[in-house]
Amino acid sequence: MVEIETDTYEEVKFEREFYAMGQMSRAARPGSKHIAASFKGADPGGMDIVAFALPNARTSLVVFNKKQTEQSFQVEADGKFFDYLAPRHSIVTFVW
Repeated sequence: MVEIETDTYEEVKFEREFYAMGQMSRAARPGSKHIAASFKGADPGGMDIVAFALPNARTSLVVFNKKQTEQSFQVEADGKFFDYLAPRHSIVTFVW
């Protein structure tokens, strides 16, 4: 996940997996429980989601947009909605 130039220790490169791990570690804190999440309607293909019930009674949702294009979607939880436009090749985390 991290590449370090060991000859000089002056150059560090963070791979995309490093940032993905950061998103997931924010969303799935110790004691979190995986909960169901799904897409309504047509399968958006190229997008994945995962949700967690956090120990502090909050909910987190991670959305992976693996597409070459931006992808809009709507999140529904507890009768409330919000819209989001995920940039191409992105990972976004929501906590409420």
